Order: sequence, then structure tokens, then C-alpha cells
Amino acid sequence: MGPGYKVLHYGLPRRTNEMVVLPRPLRLSIACLHVSAVLYVVFAISLIVFSFLAKSKSTASDEQIFISYCVSFFFFAIAVIVEIIIHGIKRFKHWAWVAGIILCVVYIPGILIIFGIIGLRGLLAMESRVLFQRI
Repeated sequence: MGPGYKVLHYGLPRRTNEMVVLPRPLRLSIACLHVSAVLYVVFAISLIVFSFLAKSKSTASDEQIFISYCVSFFFFAIAVIVEIIIHGIKRFKHWAWVAGIILCVVYIPGILIIFGIIGLRGLLAMESRVLFQRI
């Protein structure tokens, strides 16, 4: 910790003017998680648009349209969950740090591999780990 920091009794480093300074790797992890949440929303909206177009041209059955709406709802739900995790990380919640690590590990074998690697690297950096230690 640099000068001007004080450690409160519950272990959260804060500046003396009560403004929290996030380390650079943690900010990069948060940015990766934000981008992944935006991608989930874009996927959901594009799926709704394509299913609406397919329904208007009568090329898809009602079951297929229902499934595409359910999948788009699932994408929206994942985006909301990712944003909740980000909110918890910004408040130094241990559960959010663990959930962020799990989410980044899940991203690695998929199409979001770069977000998983960068996010995991930032969440597991030493200066980030210190912020989420349980006492």
C-alpha cells in the first residue's frame, strides 16, 4: 500500500479522504467483465431481432420462436448477474471476488477466452488478492 492509505479494522484499504483506489489489474478485470456483459446484451437483442424477422416471414415455428426468446432472456439474466458481480467487486465483497474468478474460469474454454484470461489475471494479482482477504 502506498502513502496516504490507512487500513480499516475490517481490512479494506482506503484513502484518507474515503475514496477507494482500485489497482490497475482489478480495473482491467472489471472492464473485461463489463464488455462481456455488453456482449451478452448484444447477443440477446440480436436473437430477438432475428426471431422477430423469422416470425414475420413465417420461416420459423412457434416452438423455435419461443426457444429463441427463452435463450435471449437467459442472455439478459447472465448480463445482469455479471453486473451484480462487478458491483460486488467494486465494494470489495469476497463472494463477488470468488464469483468473478469462477466466471472468468468459465469464459476460458469458450469464445470469450481473452476476457477470461485477462479477468483471471487481474483478479488473481497480488494487489487484488490483498483487497479481498477474509480476516
